[in-house]
Amino acid sequence: MSENTIPAQASGIINMYPQLEDLYNSDVIFVKEDDKIVGTISVSRDVHMGAPADKYFPKEMTQIRKNNSNICNVWRICTHPDYRSKNSLIKQLVKQAIQIIIKKDYEEIVIAVNPENDFFYKRVLKFTEIARITQMPNELIPAGVVLMKVPLQNLPEYWKKGVSYF
Repeated sequence: MSENTIPAQASGIINMYPQLEDLYNSDVIFVKEDDKIVGTISVSRDVHMGAPADKYFPKEMTQIRKNNSNICNVWRICTHPDYRSKNSLIKQLVKQAIQIIIKKDYEEIVIAVNPENDFFYKRVLKFTEIARITQMPNELIPAGVVLMKVPLQNLPEYWKKGVSYF
C-alpha cells in the first residue's frame, strides 16, 4: 500500500472524513462486485452547518450560496485501486448521483476533486472551476483540490437521462 492510499475500514467503505460523517444529510451510493465494494459516491444537501466543501473552501461556498440556496455537494468519490482505470465505474457512480440530484430537485452541484481529475468534470460534465488549493492542509493524502460547480440545467442531457437503479 502506498503512502497516498487510505485503507478501507472494516465495513469496506473508505471514510476519509469521519469527523464529518454525522453532520450532513447524505445519500451514499456504492457499487459492489463479487461482494466487494468497488466504488462509492455521496450526495449531501447544503444545510445550515454547510457542506463538506466548506472544509477547504468556506469563502467560496458562502459566495455560491448567495446565488442559490438549493445546493448539493457531491463528494467521497472513491474507487477500489483495481477499478480505477475503469471509466464505466465512474460513469455509473456519477449517473446514479445525478439521478438523486434530479429526484431531490437540487439546482446547483458543487464538487471538490483531485486536480488530476478536473478535466473530466470540466469537459464532460461542464463544471466551472471556482477555486484551487495546491496542498490540502492536515490531510493523510498529499494532494491538491479543485472546487467546481454546475447548475443542474447545464449538465449535458446524456448525464441526466435515466439510470433506473431506484
